[in-house]
Parts: sequence; structure tokens; C-alpha cells
Amino acid sequence: MPQAFPIFPLLSYDSRKNSMTEARNWADKKTLGGRGHFDLQSSPASLVLDSVRAGDEGLYRCRVDFKKSPTRNARTNLTVIIPPHAPTILTKEEGQPVWTMVGPYNEGESLTLTCQVDGGKPTPRVVWLMNGEVVDEKSETQGPQRVTNTLTLEKLTRSHLHAALVCQASNNNHSTPVQTIINIEMNCEFYVGFSCLKDNKRGMDKF
Repeated sequence: MPQAFPIFPLLSYDSRKNSMTEARNWADKKTLGGRGHFDLQSSPASLVLDSVRAGDEGLYRCRVDFKKSPTRNARTNLTVIIPPHAPTILTKEEGQPVWTMVGPYNEGESLTLTCQVDGGKPTPRVVWLMNGEVVDEKSETQGPQRVTNTLTLEKLTRSHLHAALVCQASNNNHSTPVQTIINIEMNCEFYVGFSCLKDNKRGMDKF
């Protein structure tokens, strides 16, 4: 169903009876709260909204009335992008948030973490990166305001020690993606080797 236009204008600028410098300028403070104004220096003149809010989204109509010419109307749709909140990383075992460091894990164990992102319009894309490389980009929508991505790393090795895991969320090309970074802590097995040498002259073994 088409969206109805407001009964009263949001802004008006009337110079039909006066010069441009003496034109009547009016704004509906209840709707825009003083955040809107006409920019007459631009070509063509434009409506400027400061501190854009989610409620500003919608269909706008510009109506131009002339003294002797027919009225003209132009319509445009304003879409407001809302960035998502910073990701929260949860452990599989306890489902609790982790910050900075996760672990320690033993070599050969598996690691499972869930990245949870709330908010954002349109729905954000959530990916996992490890040391700068994308390792998981399969996200799931859990509701109108939540997206998750669960990462599993099988058979951890010594190379995962202090590896940087980044959960990153983005929903547009205009703002920087939000992200949370943690490092993997591990218990690594170390092997110590010994050499045994025979000293023929003294008849002794050296260790």
C-alpha cells in the first residue's frame, strides 16, 4: 500500500511575494526538531537533514508552486543505514563472552567460538578472519536484530599459538566494519633431545 503524504509540509520556502533574501521560511519543529533546512546555494536547491535518524527514512515529496505555471512535484525515497553493534564472541563450552584471549588449548584439541552481532540495518554480514585471512563467512540470522557465525578449528597445532581471530561485521560500503579481536592461547608440547658421546681416550660417556 503506498505511503500517504503528510497533511502539512515539513519545510516551506516561499519567495512568490518577496525577494529571495526576504522569502518566508517555515519548518515543522515537531517532525524534524530543527534538524532540517533548505540549501539554496546548491544547484538545484536541496533539503538538508542534520543528524539523520532511523525515523527519517521514508518517501519525500518536493512540491513547487509558481505564480503562473503549473505546480510541479518530485519524489525521492530516503533509506537510512544503521551500522551494527560491535561483535560479541562466545565460547561453546560456557556460552560466555571472551575478550582479548581464549584458551589455553592443548595441541590436537578443537576450538569452537560463536560471534554474535546485534542491530544493524540492513542485516549485517558476519565473517571470521585469522591472521588477516577469511576462514568462515557463513553467518545465520537468529532474529530481526541478531546475526551469528560459529567458527570451528579442528586439531589445533603449534602454529595456532597467539593467532589473531577477528570477528567482523559490516552492512554497507560507507562506514568502517566493526570488529572484535581475540588471540588463541595454547599449551604446546616441547621435546628436549639429548646426545651421548663416547670419549675413547678417557673411557667415559658425555651427556
